[in-house]
Parts: sequence; C-alpha cells; structure tokens
Amino acid sequence: MPRLSYLLVLCLVAICAPACNPFAKPTPTTTTTTTPAVDPGIATVPNLQGVPAPGTQPAGTQPIAQPGNVGTGVPGRVNLIPFIDPQRDAVHGRWAVGDGKLLCSDQSFVPRVQIPYQPPAEYDFIVTFSQANLRNGVSLIMPNPNGGSFHWAIGGNSGSDYGFQAAPGVLAKLSGNQANLIQPNTEYTTTVQVRRAEVKAYLNMTLLVQHPTDFRDLVTDGWRRLNDTRLLGVACDDPTTFRYVQVQEIGAVGRRTR
Repeated sequence: MPRLSYLLVLCLVAICAPACNPFAKPTPTTTTTTTPAVDPGIATVPNLQGVPAPGTQPAGTQPIAQPGNVGTGVPGRVNLIPFIDPQRDAVHGRWAVGDGKLLCSDQSFVPRVQIPYQPPAEYDFIVTFSQANLRNGVSLIMPNPNGGSFHWAIGGNSGSDYGFQAAPGVLAKLSGNQANLIQPNTEYTTTVQVRRAEVKAYLNMTLLVQHPTDFRDLVTDGWRRLNDTRLLGVACDDPTTFRYVQVQEIGAVGRRTR
C-alpha cells in the first residue's frame, strides 16, 4: 500500500474508534436543577394543571395520610363515621349513616353535621367524597385553637374553587380556582394537615394550599357554624356521599365526647 494511503487509513481508524468501540466511556454530562425560592411567610397556592389520581404522588410532595378502613394496623387512625348519630349530630339538613358511609340527601343553606370527637393539637383530617351535582362543594370544619372554628372548602363554583376562609383584612392568598378541579360522580379525597404553626390542604395527593399561621387569620362563617366549636364537622350544599371521614392523630390522642 502506498505510504500516503496507509497514513490516511490510520487517521480514519483513530477518528472512528471511540464511536465504534462498545466499551468506550461516554463523556459525562451535568444537569442543573433550579429550585424557585418561596417566601415562607406567604401561603403557597399552586397553578394547577390537573390533579393526579389517588395513589400517585408528584416529586417533592410531603407524604400524607391516605384513607382506609380502620383495623388495617395504621397507628393513630380514627374512623369518625361510626361516632355520628344523625338524629343528634346534624346541625342542619338531612343526614344518614348507611353501609359505613355518611350520606347527605339535602341541599341549600349548607347542610352540616358535627362529629362528637375533639382532635388533638396536631392531626390530619381526611375526607373522601363524591357528588352527583356540582355547585358549592364540601367543607371540612375544624376547631380553632384560639376559639371558634375554621374551615376548608373545595368544589365551589361548580367544582372549581378551593380555599380556607380568611379573617377580614388578611392579605395572604388562602384560596384558588381551577376549572374542572372536581368532576361529578367522581370520588376525591381532600386532606387538611393541622400543625401547631401551619396548615396544609390537599386534593388527592396534590398540595393546594400551604399556610404558616397562628390560626388568628383563619375563621369560618355563619353557614358552617357548629353547635360545639371544639368538634370536627363536615358540610355540603348538595347531596353528597362521604365514603371516609377519618383523622390521623399526630403525637397525641383525641377525645370522643360521647
């Protein structure tokens, strides 16, 4: 082979060898992830792009208590539906307990029922519900450590609204709106995590609102007022099936009042 051709072949082999060699080590690449800063003094209300189905959890979401039947060995889990006597505990509207579910067959003027159970200082309030018709959604009513109650509502405005009721003059954004957040005849779980200095609210496993608080900025209204504000309660404004109404006690035990 002429010397010039031989040198050309050697050059081509040297150039192609890394790409053809199955054992050649690839050049490492670096991915940089930027985490946006969040002011801890402001409630976090995400711009939702759809809510994952139960059992899916987006990266970075704090694990939350999931509903389920009591007796599965979950420490601190309390099933509240067996505590309810609709004849004694209904504050407004027609309520019944059947097949282990809490049923509201009424509408308008916010039917509500209080539960003869006083939660500890820290807990998860877990409610699984479905509605055939969407109008004003459901509400979870909780005792305020400073007296009175506060509530979380979801599914208002035909399934789009969610939020905590803020005291007058509160500037923090405690509510939001997402079209088609709640669909009719579909079961959802909403959870409120109550801690000594913070509340979080979820739909299925998506965090909707996170708010640092001393609870002075959280209130309820006359439509959701309970006879005994030390207790938990649920409310709706259309016929609703509550499949689960549960508490996950955190660090202490709640008290059944009857």
